[in-house]
Amino acid sequence: MASAARRDDPKLVPAVAGQWERIAQRVDALADEELARPGRLPGWSIADHVVHVLGAADALAAAIAGTSPPDTDRLPADDLLRLRPRLRGCVAAAVAELDGADLARPVMTAAGGTRLGDFLVTLVLDGVVHGLDLGVDPARDALRIAVRTIIGLLAARAPGRCVEVRVPPFAAIQVIEGPRHTRGTPPNVVETDPVTFVDVVVGRLSWVDAVADGRVRASGSRADLRPFLPLPFLPLLPGSVRQIG
Repeated sequence: MASAARRDDPKLVPAVAGQWERIAQRVDALADEELARPGRLPGWSIADHVVHVLGAADALAAAIAGTSPPDTDRLPADDLLRLRPRLRGCVAAAVAELDGADLARPVMTAAGGTRLGDFLVTLVLDGVVHGLDLGVDPARDALRIAVRTIIGLLAARAPGRCVEVRVPPFAAIQVIEGPRHTRGTPPNVVETDPVTFVDVVVGRLSWVDAVADGRVRASGSRADLRPFLPLPFLPLLPGSVRQIG
């Protein structure tokens, strides 16, 4: 069984770098007319998602520098010609500073103090979720860390050994109180791919729709995660609580 992502994961820094570089490239490639289109979050445009990821990049740069992050959520979403180069610059500078950084050192975020490594785990999760909102295919290590982070949170919210949740190739865990399974094929199984798992758990895709079209395969009378979804996430990043909390 896989455990939650750890701040000492040797692939954590490359995952942050790879995911956020992909996001910066995607934002650069957005045509101006795309910015006004509706995003995947109700009431959000693509421009709003871009402003959010800029806030996350600003928060990362500020955490590394030991300064307070700017209030990016208040930036005008229609001024993205100026914001796009700023996103590239924040990502590039942060990635350079992370090389050899002490992931155990304390940093300040908009939500308070934490360790740099723990902050990066949350940044990976935020980058995967909002990257998908912008049409970014997640970097493999970023997706792995996001899935393991989420599955650890699910285990904490729904403790037990009744239902086996499988997200191959990254994670599997037993959750939910009830009869414990010890050998053979589990009677209650939920299985899905990593991207679908992320989308369902953060509320981008409904459980009912995912089961109906086969993206989630749920077998057994107790194989239903709806009472525990969407999961609340600790909002370490500006605006995160609006969506994944």
